This record gives sequence, structure tokens and C-alpha cells, in this order.
Amino acid sequence: MGWLASRIRLKWREPKSVRRYFDRLKAKKSYLHKGMAFIFTVGLGMLIWWRAVLNPEKNPPPFRTALELSMCLAIMVVYLPALVYRYARSTIMIHNDRIRRIRGNICRDCKYTNIETYSIDSKTIDGHVFPVLSVIPKKGKAFVIGIDSSISLEELEKILSERMSQARSGKKQHSFKDMNPNL
Repeated sequence: MGWLASRIRLKWREPKSVRRYFDRLKAKKSYLHKGMAFIFTVGLGMLIWWRAVLNPEKNPPPFRTALELSMCLAIMVVYLPALVYRYARSTIMIHNDRIRRIRGNICRDCKYTNIETYSIDSKTIDGHVFPVLSVIPKKGKAFVIGIDSSISLEELEKILSERMSQARSGKKQHSFKDMNPNL
């Protein structure tokens, strides 16, 4: 691994309780959107049914059946993907040139050159204390990553401070040794 893909320094799975805590906070902010999407999807299904009623060549189901089918479709389109996404695992990778979070089919990269600041803190969630990595990028939203208990916080701090200082000074982040691990 060298010129094609950057070397992974640390890799861990984000603790479920940390990830679910921040998901709950995000869900409290967007509960109205799901309700509106549900009503819109039901309305769209009923609009399709009404259009079929006006066409004499079609034989649509009765109103009650169409309403039930529209509601089932709306539940599957609006609520089911969010429920499945909630149970997707989250993998964190600290590369030579970026921090990467992969959750489900969504990958978020944050290069060290785009990070304004970071901090390693502790967060109390459901009576347990978890270490978290707070990252504030120069552009975009800040995000928090849960740190697994198997990861040494000193090693993580050392890697991040080293990579951040290299990114700020503008030095090349890959050395010849990184490109060829056999040396």
C-alpha cells in the first residue's frame, strides 16, 4: 500500500452506544421531515389511484385498499431505510492523509489539510464514560467519533498531532518507507 492507497495507521469500530446516542440527537432535530415525507408519499400514492379512477380503461382497487397500500409504501420508503441504517456498523480508519468513517454504504473523508482543530474528550452516555474524537473541519459540519476501548489514546494523539503538523507545514505526507513496507 503506497502510491495507490494511503497506509492505515489505526482502525476500529465505533462503539454502538456512542453512535446511537448521536443518532438520537440527530433524530430529535429531524422528526418533522419524516412525517412530512410520509404524508407526501401517501398523497402521491392516492394521486396515482385517483388518476386511475378517472381512466375508464383501468380497474383500480377501492379507496380503502388504495389508502392502505399507500400507507404501507410510505412506511417502507420513509421509515424502513432509516431503521436499517441505524443498525449499520461504523468503521473508523486513521490514514496517513485523512480520517475516514465508513457507515453502511456512506463514506466520509476528512483530510488533515481540511481540519481546523480536533480534540480527544470524554462523553458520559447512559452512565458510562466513552472517549470521543471531536473534529472541526475548516468547511462543513463538525463531527464526533467514538473511540473504542482497545485503542490507545496516547498513540491516537501522537498520530493525529504528527499528521496535523505535517499537513500545516505543507510537507509531503508519504515517505519512501511508507510506499514500500518491506524496507
